[in-house]
Amino acid sequence: MINLTSEAYLENETKVPVIKFRKFDGIKEISCGFSTRLGGVSSGIYESLNLGFNRGDDRGLVMENYRRLGEVLFFDEKKLVFPDQTHKANVRRVTKENCGAGIMRDKDCSEIDAQITNEKDVPIIVFASDCVPIFLYDQKKKAVAGIHAGWRGTVAQIPVNTVEAMQKEFGSNPEDIIAVIGPSAGKECYEVDGNVADEFIKVFGEEVVSPKENGKYLVDMWASNRLSLKKTGLKDENISISGICTICSKVPKLHLEIAEKENKPLLFSHRQTHGQRGSNAGIIVLR
Repeated sequence: MINLTSEAYLENETKVPVIKFRKFDGIKEISCGFSTRLGGVSSGIYESLNLGFNRGDDRGLVMENYRRLGEVLFFDEKKLVFPDQTHKANVRRVTKENCGAGIMRDKDCSEIDAQITNEKDVPIIVFASDCVPIFLYDQKKKAVAGIHAGWRGTVAQIPVNTVEAMQKEFGSNPEDIIAVIGPSAGKECYEVDGNVADEFIKVFGEEVVSPKENGKYLVDMWASNRLSLKKTGLKDENISISGICTICSKVPKLHLEIAEKENKPLLFSHRQTHGQRGSNAGIIVLR
């Protein structure tokens, strides 16, 4: 295990490294983790654990990457349920009937950026290569959620919609929910124009926005989504933020045998590579 931040660590670092949260340690009812770009079989701009079928990579290689990740996170890759991720704030409940949608057959949803379930062995996936992936776990009702929050979804407060859906579908009490906010664009790297900054200020206040000398702004999407979660009634102590930025994060020196060179990027970043990349993902599944 390699400590990355106070909230997150890297596990299985010599085979298929995955980022995990201390907040979920010891909870036997779930398996949850975030991929890195290491430990897979893809090459070129997709090197090496690319999880995106729509990036231009060979499908067979991507499937092998999923198989490898499933081995260390204890899920069946053939049962994954994909969202649509169109930067909206829509939520849907998924069941075993949805298993395989997006990986073994066509997606069975549209304009869905968050999914919830209370069924075991239904692995939910969230793609995020700068956007914010969020996972929720209801300790009492034994239900989980996976949320994709880009800047539009964050401003639309998709975490609020998701918690409300869990309340409606499962009778969840927000005070029983644990939330983890995964690797994504950090507050020192996520640069936006003034019109986007204004949207964040309208919803979350000026504290989540910092002006830059170049006339642009830095937005703290981690803090913004945390505010949304707290708005629903989640306890502050039940919300963890990885603190790992996809744009600037590097592998700790000399720790990963699989890294071809010192300081190889740990994660795919859309902004850093101008879209020439593979895809990171997080998975959560009830066991």
